[in-house]
Amino acid sequence: MRAPPLSAIEALMAAVETGNFRKAAEQLALSPSALSRRIQALEAALGEQLFDRSGHAVQLTDAGRRYVDAVEGPMRAIATASGALHGSRQAPLLRVMASHSLATAWLTPRLGELAAEVSDYEVEVVIGRTPSDFRKHGADLAILAGPGDTAELDTRPLVDLVAVPVAAPTLANGEAAPRTLQQIVAARRLAVSEPRGLWEHWARAAGFNGPVAPSARSYETLMMLYEASAAGLGVSLGVALHTDRHLREGRLQRLLDLRVPMERSYLLAVSPWLPSGRRTHMQRLCDWLQMQAEQSAAAFAAH
Repeated sequence: MRAPPLSAIEALMAAVETGNFRKAAEQLALSPSALSRRIQALEAALGEQLFDRSGHAVQLTDAGRRYVDAVEGPMRAIATASGALHGSRQAPLLRVMASHSLATAWLTPRLGELAAEVSDYEVEVVIGRTPSDFRKHGADLAILAGPGDTAELDTRPLVDLVAVPVAAPTLANGEAAPRTLQQIVAARRLAVSEPRGLWEHWARAAGFNGPVAPSARSYETLMMLYEASAAGLGVSLGVALHTDRHLREGRLQRLLDLRVPMERSYLLAVSPWLPSGRRTHMQRLCDWLQMQAEQSAAAFAAH
């Protein structure tokens, strides 16, 4: 039989990797119906049903699992060979993925220093937050928040997140400024929409056993959260890498020197398909980011 088109196999692998047909379609910049047609065409060519469609979750049939196990290695080899050939025609490029807030507040301002120190390769920053985004962008390295869906990735810790309540000077220095744990829990608190429950975790870990009301306002990103807090709209939980600049410039101040580990961290995740020729560069980049994160965490603790 003729080999099925690679685009159909790519659709299959995207559905398996993301665990969701809609996310797989987004990853491949396809409509859900176009993705479905590719997979159906692959099933027709193979004469086998690859997915059990009786439920909502993406679940392979026995035949589908055998086929994925057989083609996964060759598909990775194709990606690696393509990346190596592409990289041989231009200066080495390492693509780093980070959330919009982290890229804006911490990573991008340091790229000039990195370029001056290491001039034999370039770094490109792309925006994303999840392992699915990591695969979608074809990034070489990702800075991901953990714990999360990172178990299958090759990761190393970047920085553990410790939180302290912060607010704008107008609020922090005012007569009505919250100055005790109980007053902070009762204050107008700001949060991010995801992950949820950070204030409750912080309060419990800090020793507060009473009820913790929902935050007065939630924001889509940490960048929006801290800008709102710096504008005097409420109290937020400051963490390293994101509030370093705000504290240094005096736009945010600590309300209470109560630093609580949040049982969350940032991780460096290296792409499993990184060509061998880039691994030395990647190690240097990871070491540099680790050093920068340690310096940021120390500066955050000192303010």
